[in-house]
Amino acid sequence: MASENRGGLFALSGLPAISILGLEFLGTVLLAIIESKPSL
Repeated sequence: MASENRGGLFALSGLPAISILGLEFLGTVLLAIIESKPSL
């Protein structure tokens, strides 16, 4: 059922590529923030 829910989310988002690019962008931003704060 998890796979069906994910398919529904992708369908609602319009194109799966948009969601994938969004996740990659968020990941890059998080990495940049972590690297900019060596105290963490």
